[in-house]
Amino acid sequence: MAQPAPVHVVLGNRATVFTDAAASFQAAQSAAQAEDAAAPAWAKKMEEDLKKTMERVEGEVKKLRSELVPYRAAAARSHNKAIINDDEALLEVPAANGEVPPDFPKTRGAVKALNGQQLKNLLEAYGVKEIMRETQARRMQLGPVLGIKQA
Repeated sequence: MAQPAPVHVVLGNRATVFTDAAASFQAAQSAAQAEDAAAPAWAKKMEEDLKKTMERVEGEVKKLRSELVPYRAAAARSHNKAIINDDEALLEVPAANGEVPPDFPKTRGAVKALNGQQLKNLLEAYGVKEIMRETQARRMQLGPVLGIKQA
Protein backbone atom coordinates (compact mmCIF):
# COMPACT_ATOMS: atom_id res chain seq x y z
CA MET A 1 0.00 0.00 0.00
CA ALA A 2 1.41 3.38 -1.02
CA GLN A 3 1.96 6.01 1.67
CA PRO A 4 0.06 9.31 1.20
CA ALA A 5 2.09 12.33 0.13
CA PRO A 6 3.10 14.62 3.01
CA VAL A 7 1.22 17.87 3.49
CA HIS A 8 3.16 20.81 4.95
CA VAL A 9 1.44 23.14 7.41
CA VAL A 10 3.19 26.26 8.69
CA LEU A 11 2.47 27.47 12.25
CA GLY A 12 4.24 30.77 12.70
CA ASN A 13 7.80 30.19 11.61
CA ARG A 14 7.77 26.44 12.37
CA ALA A 15 6.91 23.87 9.73
CA THR A 16 5.14 20.70 10.79
CA VAL A 17 4.76 17.76 8.44
CA PHE A 18 1.52 15.81 8.41
CA THR A 19 0.75 12.72 6.37
CA ASP A 20 -2.82 13.28 5.22
CA ALA A 21 -3.80 13.29 8.89
CA ALA A 22 -7.49 12.52 8.62
CA ALA A 23 -7.23 9.54 6.28
CA SER A 24 -4.03 8.14 7.74
CA PHE A 25 -5.19 8.39 11.33
CA GLN A 26 -8.54 6.80 10.53
CA ALA A 27 -6.89 3.93 8.61
CA ALA A 28 -4.32 3.32 11.33
CA GLN A 29 -6.88 3.47 14.10
CA SER A 30 -9.25 1.12 12.28
CA ALA A 31 -6.48 -1.38 11.61
CA ALA A 32 -5.09 -1.16 15.14
CA GLN A 33 -8.50 -1.69 16.72
CA ALA A 34 -9.78 -4.41 14.40
CA GLU A 35 -11.12 -7.26 16.53
CA ASP A 36 -10.94 -9.99 13.92
CA ALA A 37 -7.28 -9.57 12.95
CA ALA A 38 -4.09 -8.33 14.52
CA ALA A 39 -3.13 -4.89 13.28
CA PRO A 40 -0.08 -4.75 11.04
CA ALA A 41 3.01 -3.22 12.61
CA TRP A 42 2.91 -0.29 10.18
CA ALA A 43 -0.63 0.58 11.32
CA LYS A 44 0.34 0.54 14.99
CA LYS A 45 3.40 2.68 14.27
CA MET A 46 1.36 5.10 12.18
CA GLU A 47 -1.23 5.46 14.93
CA GLU A 48 1.52 6.12 17.51
CA ASP A 49 3.20 8.67 15.26
CA LEU A 50 -0.07 10.45 14.56
CA LYS A 51 -0.97 10.58 18.25
CA LYS A 52 2.41 12.16 18.99
CA THR A 53 1.93 14.65 16.16
CA MET A 54 -1.55 15.58 17.38
CA GLU A 55 -0.27 16.05 20.95
CA ARG A 56 2.54 18.27 19.67
CA VAL A 57 0.14 20.36 17.57
CA GLU A 58 -2.30 20.70 20.48
CA GLY A 59 0.62 21.86 22.65
CA GLU A 60 1.64 24.44 20.05
CA VAL A 61 -1.93 25.76 19.79
CA LYS A 62 -2.19 26.00 23.59
CA LYS A 63 1.14 27.86 23.70
CA LEU A 64 0.03 30.28 20.97
CA ARG A 65 -3.23 30.97 22.79
CA SER A 66 -1.39 31.71 26.04
CA GLU A 67 1.00 34.05 24.22
CA LEU A 68 -1.98 35.99 22.83
CA VAL A 69 -3.60 36.66 26.24
CA PRO A 70 -1.82 39.98 26.90
CA TYR A 71 -2.76 41.24 23.43
CA ARG A 72 -6.40 40.21 23.84
CA ALA A 73 -6.51 41.97 27.22
CA ALA A 74 -4.89 45.13 25.83
CA ALA A 75 -7.31 45.23 22.89
CA ALA A 76 -10.32 44.82 25.19
CA ARG A 77 -9.09 47.55 27.55
CA SER A 78 -8.47 49.87 24.62
CA HIS A 79 -12.03 49.32 23.40
CA ASN A 80 -13.49 49.75 26.90
CA LYS A 81 -11.70 53.10 27.38
CA ALA A 82 -13.86 54.60 24.64
CA ILE A 83 -17.12 53.63 26.38
CA ILE A 84 -18.88 56.58 27.99
CA ASN A 85 -22.49 55.39 28.35
CA ASP A 86 -23.53 53.02 31.11
CA ASP A 87 -25.54 50.79 28.77
CA GLU A 88 -22.70 50.16 26.29
CA ALA A 89 -21.25 46.65 26.25
CA LEU A 90 -17.75 46.05 27.58
CA LEU A 91 -15.38 43.71 25.81
CA GLU A 92 -14.38 40.87 28.10
CA VAL A 93 -10.86 41.23 29.49
CA PRO A 94 -9.14 37.88 30.02
CA ALA A 95 -7.18 37.27 33.22
CA ALA A 96 -3.54 36.11 33.09
CA ASN A 97 -4.71 32.49 32.73
CA GLY A 98 -6.60 33.40 29.54
CA GLU A 99 -10.04 32.94 31.10
CA VAL A 100 -12.60 35.68 31.58
CA PRO A 101 -14.01 35.63 35.12
CA PRO A 102 -17.55 34.20 35.09
CA ASP A 103 -19.02 37.28 36.79
CA PHE A 104 -17.46 39.76 34.33
CA PRO A 105 -19.76 42.80 34.09
CA LYS A 106 -21.41 43.15 30.69
CA THR A 107 -21.72 46.95 30.70
CA ARG A 108 -20.17 50.02 32.34
CA GLY A 109 -23.39 50.38 34.35
CA ALA A 110 -23.02 46.80 35.58
CA VAL A 111 -19.61 47.74 37.01
CA LYS A 112 -21.24 50.55 38.96
CA ALA A 113 -23.84 48.11 40.31
CA LEU A 114 -21.31 45.55 41.62
CA ASN A 115 -21.31 45.10 45.38
CA GLY A 116 -18.19 44.89 47.53
CA GLN A 117 -17.91 41.11 47.42
CA GLN A 118 -18.36 40.97 43.64
CA LEU A 119 -15.66 43.60 43.21
CA LYS A 120 -13.35 41.68 45.55
CA ASN A 121 -13.93 38.46 43.55
CA LEU A 122 -13.09 40.21 40.28
CA LEU A 123 -9.97 41.81 41.72
CA GLU A 124 -8.84 38.38 42.95
CA ALA A 125 -9.58 36.81 39.54
CA TYR A 126 -7.30 39.40 37.93
CA GLY A 127 -4.59 38.96 40.57
CA VAL A 128 -4.97 42.50 41.91
CA LYS A 129 -4.15 42.95 45.57
CA GLU A 130 -6.93 44.81 47.32
CA ILE A 131 -5.69 48.11 48.78
CA MET A 132 -8.80 49.15 50.68
CA ARG A 133 -11.99 47.35 51.61
CA GLU A 134 -14.46 50.09 50.76
CA THR A 135 -16.65 49.31 47.77
CA GLN A 136 -15.80 52.54 45.95
CA ALA A 137 -12.06 51.95 46.46
CA ARG A 138 -12.40 48.43 45.01
CA ARG A 139 -14.35 49.85 42.06
CA MET A 140 -11.58 52.40 41.45
CA GLN A 141 -9.01 49.59 41.48
CA LEU A 142 -11.04 47.51 39.03
CA GLY A 143 -11.53 50.36 36.53
CA PRO A 144 -8.01 50.27 35.02
CA VAL A 145 -8.04 46.46 34.95
CA LEU A 146 -11.13 46.56 32.74
CA GLY A 147 -9.97 49.63 30.86
CA ILE A 148 -12.81 51.88 31.98
CA LYS A 149 -12.53 55.41 33.24
CA GLN A 150 -13.94 56.31 36.63
CA ALA A 151 -16.68 53.75 37.24
